[in-house]
Amino acid sequence: MHLGLDICKYLSQISSKIHKHHLTCIKVFSSNPEKWSMASPMKYCKNIRIPHLFLIGERTDSLIQIQNRDLLGILTASQQAPAEFHEIPVQIIQQYLSIYYLVEVKSTILF
Repeated sequence: MHLGLDICKYLSQISSKIHKHHLTCIKVFSSNPEKWSMASPMKYCKNIRIPHLFLIGERTDSLIQIQNRDLLGILTASQQAPAEFHEIPVQIIQQYLSIYYLVEVKSTILF
């Protein structure tokens, strides 16, 4: 699964609510927009040749949803790799988490 997150675009769009860990990210990777652009997965997605399946929860941060849809659009337009996008309803995620929790708890108790 591919996140498709362009961190430079993401940080510029949330500038009003930047957290300490975002500042650390900027410090580590530079504040130079050209470097961020070169590191963006969006710059290289025309070279992708493997199939992609995008699974997004309906309550996923809107910027992450938008960027994943952008990446899907680029992959679809390039026709180099098949790509699908599916939004998962909250109810399904809750069911999955409850099953996961039960399996984890039982295996922890047994072992």
